[in-house]
Amino acid sequence: MIEKLTVLVVDDTMLMRRIVSNILEEIGIKSIHEADSGTMALQVITKIPFDLILMDRKMPGMDGLDCLKEIRFSREYKEQRDLAVIMVTAESSKKDIEVGLNAGADDYITKPFELEDLKEKILAVVKKKGLDTKYKHKAASKYSGMSLKLT
Repeated sequence: MIEKLTVLVVDDTMLMRRIVSNILEEIGIKSIHEADSGTMALQVITKIPFDLILMDRKMPGMDGLDCLKEIRFSREYKEQRDLAVIMVTAESSKKDIEVGLNAGADDYITKPFELEDLKEKILAVVKKKGLDTKYKHKAASKYSGMSLKLT
């Protein structure tokens, strides 16, 4: 199921975007897009139906928290309001995590992280948001009404 996700990686550092994208590829995700700012992320989410955003918290210009608040609370992004969002940051204090979660993040992961840690977070958010059943239903409906004749 994880391989069917469409993911947006948002980070102002190209190296970090590549690292996260490579990890996503390693865990089986095929549809990965990148944005280098919160502003670019807002532009992209209206054009592509993403399932998940992995967003850096601190970026110049519009940071991850401001972008997340726009997604969650702005009328302009009401169609994207329920997107799954995992904040990715070097900030690991309890207060920083609470701020991100209170802004609407579905989960939080701190840098540096291991492949398995990120995969675990993604799977938890996928389940929390019901994306696992979304893709099960799509697969089931694709074959509903079809019959198999054995001879």
